[in-house]
Amino acid sequence: MENDRLKLSTHPHVKKMGMKALLEWGVTAPPSYQEEVEEQLADLLGKETALLFPYPYPITLAGTVFIDKRYNPEWIDGSFYEVEKLPALLATSQEPKWVVTSSSFHGVTPVVTTYGAQLVVDDSSTFGVAGKLGMGLSAHRKEVSIIFGKTPFGTYLGLSRLLKKLLCDQNPHLSKAATLSAPLLGALSGALELIPDMELERERLEPLGETALSMNAPTTLSQV
Repeated sequence: MENDRLKLSTHPHVKKMGMKALLEWGVTAPPSYQEEVEEQLADLLGKETALLFPYPYPITLAGTVFIDKRYNPEWIDGSFYEVEKLPALLATSQEPKWVVTSSSFHGVTPVVTTYGAQLVVDDSSTFGVAGKLGMGLSAHRKEVSIIFGKTPFGTYLGLSRLLKKLLCDQNPHLSKAATLSAPLLGALSGALELIPDMELERERLEPLGETALSMNAPTTLSQV
């Protein structure tokens, strides 16, 4: 299963929590339960809040959106950029500015910060296996405005409450988006209980590879 290097989808505790939620709520849980799991996730990500979806919903960000050419997202629209040209693009674009990339690539944080842009990072490849508490390389990083991730249990966004409101105002369909089923919410909650303490399991995994670099990795971008 995609993004399940820790085999969380088949972990006994995760299956138990999924079954518990199914027995308590049936297939559909009340909104309050999804909100509870979203807050559980947000706390581990180091964000004020989170949004959960069964699959990636397309979103639009107001302003100028630049998407890393090495990254081909299905969930957000924007103009693709070549890494070495990003400083010049940011220097001449109108605010608000957004830079969308993946934690699988060299960090562009220094340039994004210099030009006052907001950083959006897809952390799917490192969820559960890297970063603080094992929650991905973008977790607890103040310079990352929005964290996107795909897990075996659904898709998430980690962000501030203000950005959540702005995002939902700009994308009304998000407020009407389908919620996760009760078993998936229970399973995700169980996985979130496990991940921070799975250091030994993470140590046994094969390295992520040369492209999955720390967000602190030095950038080769020249600034203008």
